Amino acid sequence: AQSQREKKQKTEERERMNMTKMERNIEKREEDTREQELKKKRERERQND
Repeated sequence: AQSQREKKQKTEERERMNMTKMERNIEKREEDTREQELKKKRERERQND
């Protein structure tokens, strides 16, 4: 019975790890998108001068 519980715990930990990894990836992608937009904005401002 205990090994069953341990397996379940390990699986839940792994799933939690995967979730945080996915969330970090999403956050990083959003940051990259924001940076790209900032760069484009700066480029346009430079061209307007």
